[in-house]
Amino acid sequence: MIIGLFYKIKLRIKQNQQSIIEIQIILVNQVIKELYFLFYYYKQVTSQEYKVLQFPK
Repeated sequence: MIIGLFYKIKLRIKQNQQSIIEIQIILVNQVIKELYFLFYYYKQVTSQEYKVLQFPK
C-alpha cells in the first residue's frame, strides 16, 4: 500500500508539476493515514489469529 502511495505521488509530480512542498505535505498526511490503517488492520488480524489459535484449547 505504501509503495503504491509513493508511486502515485511520483506520478502526480510528473503530471501536474506541483510544488515539492505541497507534495511532501500530501505525502506525510497519506503516510500517517496508511500507517494508522495498517496498524488497525494488524490489530484486527492478530486478534483474530489469537482467537483462532486459542479456540481448539
